[in-house]
Amino acid sequence: MTLTLHTISEIEIAKSLDDFEQRTPSLPALNHRAIAFSGGGDSMALLVLLCKKYTQSKQTLRAFIVDHGLQESSRKITKMAAKRARILGAEVHILTWKGLKPQKGLQENARAARYALLAQACHRHKVTHLYLAHTEDDNIETIYMRAQKPSKTNAQALWGLAGISAYQEAPLWPALHNIYLCRPLLAMNRADLRHWLDTHTYPYHDDDANTNTRYERVRARALLASNQYEYDKYKNIGKQTAKKRVKMCEDLQNFTRAHLRFTNWGGVYIAQDPFKACTRAVQERLLATILLAVSGQNQPVSWHKITRLRTHLLQNSKQAVTLGGTQISNTSTQTPAGVKQEFLCVCDTGMVLGRYNKPVCAPLQLAPYQEVIWGGRFHIKAPNQTLHIYPLGLRLSLGKAPVNANPISNILKRRPDTIPYRAWQTLPFGRTKTGEDIAPSVLIIHQSSSKKGALITPMPASILSTDAVIQRRLQSLHNFMPSFACVSQNINKK
Repeated sequence: MTLTLHTISEIEIAKSLDDFEQRTPSLPALNHRAIAFSGGGDSMALLVLLCKKYTQSKQTLRAFIVDHGLQESSRKITKMAAKRARILGAEVHILTWKGLKPQKGLQENARAARYALLAQACHRHKVTHLYLAHTEDDNIETIYMRAQKPSKTNAQALWGLAGISAYQEAPLWPALHNIYLCRPLLAMNRADLRHWLDTHTYPYHDDDANTNTRYERVRARALLASNQYEYDKYKNIGKQTAKKRVKMCEDLQNFTRAHLRFTNWGGVYIAQDPFKACTRAVQERLLATILLAVSGQNQPVSWHKITRLRTHLLQNSKQAVTLGGTQISNTSTQTPAGVKQEFLCVCDTGMVLGRYNKPVCAPLQLAPYQEVIWGGRFHIKAPNQTLHIYPLGLRLSLGKAPVNANPISNILKRRPDTIPYRAWQTLPFGRTKTGEDIAPSVLIIHQSSSKKGALITPMPASILSTDAVIQRRLQSLHNFMPSFACVSQNINKK
């Protein structure tokens, strides 16, 4: 049995794009949007739709084309895609994956390299919304592949089997920070799109890798394309699970607003009693996302470790626990209503200062006024001079400070009482080429509440602008826009 093909009109395809853009909050001007274009059938269909819709716009849509260099013909294919994109009116930028290619995990490494190149291009051209041409088939293939790996927890199942999000911020962190991935064709069938392109004689290229059965996705694609029953089965699984994931996201967002406290030094407080009253699925997903946000990492902790962490916290243990680059401990806060029990989550110092199996955080060089996400945790902006960024604990560690280190300034010597010692050690600070220390702005803010005496107020040129991005990242991790028409969700606006 094969999938049913029906003749689809341009109006139907254009409606998919229109529906997506109506559901998506605060779309920027066209010159802040771009498309990841390969010249294949899916991306060609999306580029045609975008160029037609915005044909009267005075601004130009950018097309980013990644040349992986994995085939002898890749350069020729890239040039052909670039030519076709220019004919449609797009501004073309070719991004090349350079260097040695790995022998193992080629698809995974190629995907990571592709997103890294796209992220660099987006930041370079001030693009905030990147369009991707994933289709319904891609979504159902993803659901099928995830279903073959049994989930050990309800939270894991809800997250994986709900499929691909149609609108997603920074899935590759921190490379894609402030960049939203837009997938308007998730309701469209791959075969229908190609039939429409063929009918209107729009040329496209089919990658030979799409038929290589060495890859899991190619095998999944072949199975689902030949079996309508299996295709519909996993589509329905995705629909039902997406509804549950939307509800979980709403629960996570409500809990975050009501029962989490965020600090500007990178810590998060979790109210213990409300946490213990949540469902197991919400507890596990909340812990999983907090570990990612507080540590600044991109790779999630395994679910069996999350379940063990949950059990530890529910047992009222007074012992601090470290997992996934985050240390969680019990703490109490005096409030007008009485003592409030909380869990304090801070970045593990070993993640930044190093340990036996992890190197010390490498220094980062910043140009004047350059902005970056440091350690996945802080948005920092350099003053009007070139400097290197180090963790504060490294500055104070005997034998680890740079050779040309000057005497520590008063600001860097004294820890404000409002910042825990282990969090203070993981704060960033700067050093200029001449050895002058640049204090992070978060320490300046906390001077007034310190009991250790007033500190000097440095000139603006001696302050490193630092803002914790943990709350912003947690919000993006708790958002999900399903592709299925039976589900709807309001996405939080920026």
